[in-house]
Amino acid sequence: MGWAVLLWVGLGATNLPAREYYQDKEVWGRLQRVDDRRQILVVDRGPEKKIFRVQWNRKTQFRDAEKRIPVSSLREGQRVRIYYSDDQRRTGVKEPLANKVIVNPASTPQLRRYNQ
Repeated sequence: MGWAVLLWVGLGATNLPAREYYQDKEVWGRLQRVDDRRQILVVDRGPEKKIFRVQWNRKTQFRDAEKRIPVSSLREGQRVRIYYSDDQRRTGVKEPLANKVIVNPASTPQLRRYNQ
């Protein structure tokens, strides 16, 4: 009986909201370009000048620290934190696909606060 309860509790824990942390990758930087027509964000990731391109779709969430925002409110130069997936089987596209874009995040790469 005890093992059945432990198994049931363990299987129930697989649906916790923290799954995003394990399945999604993340990138930090400043928006360099927002291409509305092709639905692509270009992010400058810092002193190395490594540029990261990510697509978005209608399921992508755009947020500031407190609420959802429209994609039209994104501006070049804003700090962003992007959760994305580059698993082609999961997303159906070859390029990385953004799941959530947080504008002016409260956390930093050194002090992370997940799911702000």
